[in-house]
Amino acid sequence: MVLNLLLIPRIGIMGAAWSTVVGYMVLAVGAAIYAARGYPLSLDLARLGILAAAGIGVGWLTRALLPSEPGIEVVATHAVAIAAFAALAWLLLRAPVARLRTLVAATGPPPTPRRSSGRIPASTEVE
Repeated sequence: MVLNLLLIPRIGIMGAAWSTVVGYMVLAVGAAIYAARGYPLSLDLARLGILAAAGIGVGWLTRALLPSEPGIEVVATHAVAIAAFAALAWLLLRAPVARLRTLVAATGPPPTPRRSSGRIPASTEVE
């Protein structure tokens, strides 16, 4: 409601659309947190993140490639984009989880080193 009051006067119908998107995102996160209390889920966040990024990328690419006038080109562009996303999702869901985790880990920060216990190993003790 607050976003509607802020965005609609400034950017019109797009403000209403963006406030609706944000509202549904907040609702989905809240529902997931509430549901996790009663039924904890182990989600594969790497796959979900890759699928979300791919969906957003396909959406932006389609928007950039669309002609200014509607026609068969618009329908064809959407059909190709949906097919490309479906193929990517199918390949992603078939890929082994370990391979996906190594790809995600390769792009993330380096692992933190393990702390030593402070003890000297038995083989290096001086007698």
